[in-house]
Amino acid sequence: MLNQILLSNMVIITFVYGLTFFLIGVVIQLKYIKDSSFKIAFSLRWLARFGIIHGFAEWGDVFIPIQAGYLPADTIFLMRILKMSMCTLSFTMLICFSLELGMKTLGGSKSLNKRLLAIVPSFMFLFWTLLIVVNYQTLGKYEPEHWLKHGEILARYTFGLSGALFSGIVLFLQKTELNRLKNAEVIKNLIGASMSMMLYSLATGLIVPPAESFILASSVNTTWFFATFHFPVQILRTLCGIIILYNVVGLLKVVDWEKHNRLDEVERKQAVLQERERFARDLHDGIIQSLYAIGLNIENSMFLTRENTVQAQDTLSEVMNKLNGIINKIRAYILNLRPIQLQNLDLSQQLANLVNEFKANSLIEAHLTLEDKQAITELSPFQVEQLYLIVQEALSNILRHASATSAEIQLVLNKNLLCLSIKDNGKGFNRLDHMSENKGEQYGLDNMAKRAQILGGNLQIVSSEGHGTKIEASIPFIGGVV
Repeated sequence: MLNQILLSNMVIITFVYGLTFFLIGVVIQLKYIKDSSFKIAFSLRWLARFGIIHGFAEWGDVFIPIQAGYLPADTIFLMRILKMSMCTLSFTMLICFSLELGMKTLGGSKSLNKRLLAIVPSFMFLFWTLLIVVNYQTLGKYEPEHWLKHGEILARYTFGLSGALFSGIVLFLQKTELNRLKNAEVIKNLIGASMSMMLYSLATGLIVPPAESFILASSVNTTWFFATFHFPVQILRTLCGIIILYNVVGLLKVVDWEKHNRLDEVERKQAVLQERERFARDLHDGIIQSLYAIGLNIENSMFLTRENTVQAQDTLSEVMNKLNGIINKIRAYILNLRPIQLQNLDLSQQLANLVNEFKANSLIEAHLTLEDKQAITELSPFQVEQLYLIVQEALSNILRHASATSAEIQLVLNKNLLCLSIKDNGKGFNRLDHMSENKGEQYGLDNMAKRAQILGGNLQIVSSEGHGTKIEASIPFIGGVV
């Protein structure tokens, strides 16, 4: 009963089979990048071409019989030749994929690898073409059905079996390189794609139509498979294709990961350049100009020591106050340039170290309050870095601009919201009035806001002259994910 149902629906099975491999090709073609650092990424273009061409070739078994009722027999025969050639060409793409990726994995001369990639698959395809052309003179003219069958069997034995098998092997060899991602899911997808490709090599390369002229095909063929397992081999091929598609989609996360890293690297470089410009501007307009003025005051006081000792002492006292202010600014820059060591420390330890250094450099009383430390330990390194840099920037601004005597840093988990607060009792400011006058400080405030936005939250700054400043960042927090 089941056998009859399967056989009567072979058109649908074949269509789904072709669709599966067509989707493999389309998905890869939309995702892969040429200049990836991973060996597998660029070679995937061959796998994409295999999927698309193979999908069209298999659809030939669906649409050519439909056209047989409308087109001349010679035209249908040419269409079947085209279908056979496309199937062989698709397997040739698998040969190219396994050959290129294998040579990249094993190393060797790039020029030699290019020549081999150009010569070996082309020679194999031309050799197959020559064989079927010669065979046509003796068999094709008299028994075209057998000739087409022989051409397909030859293609599956030589191209399908070796191409899919070696593709599975070289995919598995990428495990060493992809281990650096430290992503168990990607490794599972790699192994799944490798194993399913090897199984597909047997299903498509060994299970061929029955033919007495091939020793193996006379016993191990599609008829034997159906009698043994009670379903057509196309179902096994389709299942292999579905598994390959699923795992390739998962494997393409490598491309997403790399794109994200590249964008992140560009943003980091841009941030570094902006910070350098900011420091250069602040040093030139602030510290260097102040030091120049101090130098003039000291030079003036040298003359005053002979004529007016009291005025000279007042000048030197003013110079000392300015020097102390410059020292505080330099300490703030040192605090802002402090590198982050994220390898073994969570956010609570990072912030504790930062606050202790802030107190030592500034003599400002600073208090750190952390609630729900267990939840904080679930933050990713990237999230820790962004929150740390917000606090670092805020403390740097307090040290340089606030003239504060105390500061409070709080990190509280309120339901599904992570709330970060940095408050000081300094002189405060009117943000609108200071936007044009303090571009460096304004950049720092904007930078903190951008970091909060990256984490999906927002940042508010509450300040007024004479009443200190409070910075509040609210970040969504659900089940350990910010």
